Amino acid sequence: MDDLTLPVVARRAGVSVATMYRYYPTREALLDAYADWVRSKIRVRSFDVPLEAWPDQIERAFEGFDAMETALRGQLAAASLPTFRHVRNQRLAAMKRTLATLLAPLPEDDRRRALGVFGVLTGAHAWQLMKDDWGLTGREAGEAAAWAVSVLAQEIAKKRSARRSRDDVRKR
Repeated sequence: MDDLTLPVVARRAGVSVATMYRYYPTREALLDAYADWVRSKIRVRSFDVPLEAWPDQIERAFEGFDAMETALRGQLAAASLPTFRHVRNQRLAAMKRTLATLLAPLPEDDRRRALGVFGVLTGAHAWQLMKDDWGLTGREAGEAAAWAVSVLAQEIAKKRSARRSRDDVRKR
C-alpha cells in the first residue's frame, strides 16, 4: 500500500494524472476521500459523536462492515501501514475527545487502559474477530460491542461518582 501514489491510481483508474491531481492534490487527500467513502458505506458520518450515540453508531458500522467485507479485510490486513494510519489516528483522536470528561478523574494509566479497551471494542478488528472466531454476523457483533462499551462507560461513571462522594465526605 505504501506504493500507492496518485500516478499509480490514475493509471489503474484509467484517468490522467492531471485529473487525479485536480480532485486529489495529495495522497492524503485521496485517502481522506476513501475514508469518507467507507464511512458513508457503513453509515458513520463522523467519528465525533457523543458517547450516548456510540452504541447506535457501533451497531450501524459493524453491520456496514458485512456489506463491504472484502474491501475491509484488505484494509485490516494493511492497517499498520502508514497509508491507513492517519485515518485510524483521526478515529482515536475523536475517541479521546469524546471520552475526555468521563475519563478525566482516572489516573493516567487507567485512562490509557480504558482508551485501549474502548478503541479495541469499537474498531473493525473487533468485528473481524467476532465474525471469524464466534460466527457472529455484523449486526450481532455490533450489538455485543455496543453492549460492552455501554457497560464499561457505566462502570467508569459509577466509580467516578463514588470517588466524588468519598472526596465530598472527606472535605466535611
